[in-house]
Amino acid sequence: MASFIIFDLNRTLYDPDRDALMPDALSVLERLRGLGICLVLVSRDERGRDGVVERFALAPFFSEVLLVNEKTPERFAEIIARYATPQETIVVGDYPDDEIRCGNACGAITVRLRSGKFRDAVAGAGAEATYGIDSLEDLLPIVERYRAGGV
Repeated sequence: MASFIIFDLNRTLYDPDRDALMPDALSVLERLRGLGICLVLVSRDERGRDGVVERFALAPFFSEVLLVNEKTPERFAEIIARYATPQETIVVGDYPDDEIRCGNACGAITVRLRSGKFRDAVAGAGAEATYGIDSLEDLLPIVERYRAGGV
């Protein structure tokens, strides 16, 4: 059962090329919150990222907002251990060799948003997502399937 989701920020919830949230970002976050799913945002600590979270009022959707120097499997394992088991965790991101690889290494369900700069990026070994989606709205049926105990 999916009870916990880790989201990436850039090119997953926020499009830095348009300086705007991704289509459906707010509605999907609202739906997930309404389902009682615990959400954590993990992003690289790079210039302006904290401002994006504040400017688009994203923090209230998340139990934690973490800006990190580097995304590592160890860091993701620590985060997951605070909230759920790997089997109850979904990691959502756009870049296979970053958050998807970390989620896979922890045994989480991984969902790759295929859009923007990394849309056609080839996933290396260990970086293939469990699911690929073309919009954030496509995440909701996956979450519902896992909440119902299916795979």
